Amino acid sequence: MSQQITKNQHYIPQFLLNHFGYDVKKIKKINIFDMTRGTVRYNQAVKEVFSQNYFYDKDNSVENLLCNHIEAPVAVVINKIVNGQFSISKEDTPTLLRFISVLLFRTPEARKKTLSFIDSFFNSVFEKLLSLNGYDTNDPGKVLIDASNLVSLITIQGIIDAGFLVDLDFHIIQNNTTSEFCISDHPAFMYNWFYKDLDHPAITSLTARGLQIFLPLSPKLLICLYDPEVYKYGNKNSAITTINSADDITILNSFQIMSAESIIGFREKNSEAGLKELYRKYKNVKIYEHESYIVEEKHIENGELKTIHLTLTKQTKLSKMPSFVKIKKKSKNDTFNFCERNPTLSALHQNYREQVLKEKRNVVNL
Repeated sequence: MSQQITKNQHYIPQFLLNHFGYDVKKIKKINIFDMTRGTVRYNQAVKEVFSQNYFYDKDNSVENLLCNHIEAPVAVVINKIVNGQFSISKEDTPTLLRFISVLLFRTPEARKKTLSFIDSFFNSVFEKLLSLNGYDTNDPGKVLIDASNLVSLITIQGIIDAGFLVDLDFHIIQNNTTSEFCISDHPAFMYNWFYKDLDHPAITSLTARGLQIFLPLSPKLLICLYDPEVYKYGNKNSAITTINSADDITILNSFQIMSAESIIGFREKNSEAGLKELYRKYKNVKIYEHESYIVEEKHIENGELKTIHLTLTKQTKLSKMPSFVKIKKKSKNDTFNFCERNPTLSALHQNYREQVLKEKRNVVNL
């Protein structure tokens, strides 16, 4: 008998959403702020939100990979953390890293970001072609890209790219305020505070020095990944910080607003006003924007012209980080000199990544 196909595919897994939900007649419900419409939908079943029909595929190859080999193992780890067991073992670390890494790639916002990157590149190329042929460069037209397999491809890339994160440290944030953490449809918020003033094409990469990732796990818990050579998170020799400042909650929730594609999930109805205010404040802030330009242009044989186009991702300059984030004194003089955290590790994993993609190896065992 053929296996039943999952049509409604969650880009944010249900086990994580359940921690932000509440029980109504034994059904997990969550409140949803729809930023596109500016409206709130109460008491939404978790199984029916943060999902789209056939979001990854129609044969469930990627859907089953995520469900069985990424979500099932990490659910055990995250459930332990939410239940108060904050110690992350060496065995749990790769499981968490794979999950966090894939969350950066598996969402509608990740798809939009990737398409925007591709579009920026082609616009630069076509603008040059139009110019060379005497056409108006102010109206290059549109490039139609087949995105039918894009989500599957970048999701698998996210699983593989967890290897770039192995040198980061974890930090757990306990929310001791009366406010709650919310969760967006792109909940893994990545930012490089260390290089916020630096104009360099690689500061948004997974290998950059100063990388940070923030992921809410429940209304009262959030986990961070950070570069321990650059930052001091919380108190020395402690991987846990309890915050009592409403300002810190506001900043961390603003990350979810800025990161989101269109929806925010939350538990308490009294959070609605604060989320709407954050949306009004940050709705026009784009954390990442793409730029393309020609870095080299030269004439070669037979009158042909060779151009090299660079497309890069730029991050917006944020004004504040939560109070528990500090840049170490020894690193402050290097904020205008880009470097990778671990060039040797990056090169080794990049070679490994290329081998896997080239040979189409099974990513389950990565």
